[in-house]
Order: sequence, then structure tokens, then C-alpha cells
Amino acid sequence: MRAVIAAQLEAEGHDVVVQDSATGAVELLESGERFDMVLTDYAMPVLSGIEVAARVEACCPGTPVLLITGFAEIGDTPVGVPVLTKPFTADQLHAAIAQILGR
Repeated sequence: MRAVIAAQLEAEGHDVVVQDSATGAVELLESGERFDMVLTDYAMPVLSGIEVAARVEACCPGTPVLLITGFAEIGDTPVGVPVLTKPFTADQLHAAIAQILGR
């Protein structure tokens, strides 16, 4: 799924950096690398998407996060973190990103 989403975003002209784990993504952000936004799944080993969103806010305040999930109820999401529920279309993904980035 990660590769498909990355390919869709690249086809739309986005620069995409893919990490194979939540911890790898957080380490990249904490190293000082800056991004326009972070797209993360909710259910992952080691760190949940909610934990990733909290870490992003701690190291990179103001960097928007889009949380995707296949779960109907995911509990308490951080305030202001939009959720896109699977399955979603490419158009729904692009619309969510455009809204987050103010485009």
C-alpha cells in the first residue's frame, strides 16, 4: 500500500520520501529534515500513527500530519490531525492533501 500511495503522490508532482518504519520516519524528522507534511498509517508496529503525530508535533511544530486508517474507530486522535479512512480513492487522498496544504 505504501508503494502505491507513494507512486500516486509522485504522479501528482509531490516529492515523496518513504520510510519502512514509523521509527525511521520519526528519526528522520528528529534529525532536522523538514517536510511539508507527514502521511502515516494508524496501525503499525512499535509506534502507532497517533504516536507518530505526537512526535512530529514535538520535533516539528506546525508540520501537518494526515493519518490513514482502516479502523472505524481509532480512539483519541490529536486535535487537528485529519483522518482518512481506508479504503479511499486517489481523488480522496489528493483532496485531503490539498486541504491540509491549503491548496
